[in-house]
Amino acid sequence: KLEIPNLDIDDMSFHLFGKSIVNWLERLTYWVNLTRRKMPRAFDRRSVAVVSRSGSFGDMVHFGKRNTLPEFVIRRIAIRSQASPQEKYGNVDGLISGITSAPPIYNQPMVGRLNLSFPQDLIREVEINFSVDHTSKNVLESVDLKIGSLTLTDFAFHQTSDLEIFFTANASGHFQARFTEDRIKAEWKFDLMDAKYMVKSRYGPVEEILTRTLAPVYAFDVQGKASGKMGEMEVSVESRLGKILIEGLRKKFRHSLAAVDDSVRGTVIDYIDEARERVIRKIDSLQDSSIPTLTASIKRAERLKNLF
Repeated sequence: KLEIPNLDIDDMSFHLFGKSIVNWLERLTYWVNLTRRKMPRAFDRRSVAVVSRSGSFGDMVHFGKRNTLPEFVIRRIAIRSQASPQEKYGNVDGLISGITSAPPIYNQPMVGRLNLSFPQDLIREVEINFSVDHTSKNVLESVDLKIGSLTLTDFAFHQTSDLEIFFTANASGHFQARFTEDRIKAEWKFDLMDAKYMVKSRYGPVEEILTRTLAPVYAFDVQGKASGKMGEMEVSVESRLGKILIEGLRKKFRHSLAAVDDSVRGTVIDYIDEARERVIRKIDSLQDSSIPTLTASIKRAERLKNLF
């Protein structure tokens, strides 16, 4: 079961990547909501009153002044790690500033930059830039992710008891997202090279069709957008792979349907020919039996006519 609504669609990328992308966006949404709980916004634009702690007995409200220090502040964190060739630890270089329990009082957004590389895990040149601005009533979070090189191993396109599709490839790409209030706007584009596929199915013909269709596609891109309310976002995905796969399936199944159609047509014609022959034989037999009788009746009528 590939969960394709019909073969008239132009691109089945969402059926291949949509579930993984939506899950990843929901995880990102969780972290955004976590920062909003731990770093609360101001009640309104005119004050810097914030909810510093929320519990079963109510909310504790902190009334502060701008540009003074709140209860908890980390002005700046510098991160640096260098992995040796024998270690699995990665190379990390980054800077995070503005971590606080009361952003409206501190009046500075949290911003961060991280450069990551994990050679042993085949992850290289990853750059993450993010911002969390809760200094006013209107919150804004953003994240920008760039991947220079990432090796995907046995990534699952589709996995059910009827069908499993996995692939291995080298990926690079760019992802951007902005969160405002309860809404999200995101877009991404990833390029994949040296792709290899593994298809498993309980149905031999399906496995053979998909393996033959996927084998020549060694490079493709995946791009898309997401927008709307968090939890109700609309997601669109496009890829060269999705277009090639649906076209291959369409051609194959249309050929199969055409063969079935020819077989059915031939069977129907055979039935029509047989029925036609039966009708012709019946008419001939009726003619053979009726014409002599009719001729005799006409002769009798002629004799009766002569008597009078």
